[in-house]
Amino acid sequence: MVITLYDLYQLIQEDEANLFDEYLRWRTGYEGNMPVWGFSEREYWAFYFDNYRTNEEFRQGVEEAAEKDIITVYISTRFNDKSHLQNLTNRNLD
Repeated sequence: MVITLYDLYQLIQEDEANLFDEYLRWRTGYEGNMPVWGFSEREYWAFYFDNYRTNEEFRQGVEEAAEKDIITVYISTRFNDKSHLQNLTNRNLD
């Protein structure tokens, strides 16, 4: 697990920052067999707080994936806002 200074800066601004210890216990609890793969620590954070922590079905799925060595790539909407794309229009380049 590697947290960049930028990721840390972003995470301490989140509403759940007071639960950082809880998050770290979850994040390091798979002994190198984390069944979720994110592009940055922010993705893991979003997965944990937006899905895993609030949804029993996700928790069971993650535990089963860890047992079966299945890895899931996760890209969060929390840290990957693409709302600016709705302003793009098709342009006729003729």
